[in-house]
Amino acid sequence: GHFDIVCLQEVWVAGEEYMQRLKELVSPRYHMAVLQRPRGKRDGVATLVSRHFGEISHVSTEDFRDAGSRVSLVVHVRRHGGASSCDAAGGAAAAGGGESGAITVVVCNTHLTFPHHEFDRRMR
Repeated sequence: GHFDIVCLQEVWVAGEEYMQRLKELVSPRYHMAVLQRPRGKRDGVATLVSRHFGEISHVSTEDFRDAGSRVSLVVHVRRHGGASSCDAAGGAAAAGGGESGAITVVVCNTHLTFPHHEFDRRMR
């Protein structure tokens, strides 16, 4: 299948070989933005945007500064082809673009806390 936007969590960002292989696999079809979790965490999040769907025009990040080392990756996608089929973005927020009917889709990808221990349950 083909997906326009893919949000991944638990991506092994610190693994150089893993990240190189991931980039090789996805780069022919997708643009990719990646964010590693802070404070020594070796994983993170990645957002993939189909080259057919659009281009990443802006990326911002947020560190929630909590005990779970959660982060968010906000990716602005300049949509190819104007408004047609933009509704297929499935829950993504769309904003008017300006020139020639361009549309920007904003996607937020966050690393959620999984309740491994009682502490995690209380933190949630």
